[in-house]
Amino acid sequence: MLTYKEIEKIISDEFNDSLISSPVDLKKIAKHKRIKIKIEELEDSMSGFLVIKGKKRTIVANGNHHLNRRRFTIAHELGHFILHAKDAKESIFIDKKQVYNRNLKSAEGTNAQEIEANRFAACLLMPRTIIMNYIKNEGEFFYEFSDDESSIASLSKTFNVSKMAMTHRLSSLLISN
Repeated sequence: MLTYKEIEKIISDEFNDSLISSPVDLKKIAKHKRIKIKIEELEDSMSGFLVIKGKKRTIVANGNHHLNRRRFTIAHELGHFILHAKDAKESIFIDKKQVYNRNLKSAEGTNAQEIEANRFAACLLMPRTIIMNYIKNEGEFFYEFSDDESSIASLSKTFNVSKMAMTHRLSSLLISN
């Protein structure tokens, strides 16, 4: 299974710095990869999916979900494309929601592709270097983030992600440093 650092390297190799900013412009990234994004009403348990049929590539995200969740879903599906299906002629990845994780398998920690796609989404939406620069400007915040709800909320708003996603990303940065 790919680590956060390995996924960060893949993202760095795939996208130039002009595509990675805060908040990340997922439409621009999808266009760069020739992937169409659609927002549609889906059943609540379905976050979204990626369909590859020949040269047609489409990510569909659930329009009933919060914007931050849709952004994570789109980034997650981009992860499936980059990590698992870039050269596929036909493929479909369907993700059903289970709390923070994309589906029951990834919640159990048993489906490597789902875990990798979650990691990809986190690394893409909350880039290490941008977060670290933000944290350096905030001083001691980094070492006390779990006690400071307003700092998490501020970072979440800056990156257009949920507080839970930001908390997980900050935890992964602490563990990997």
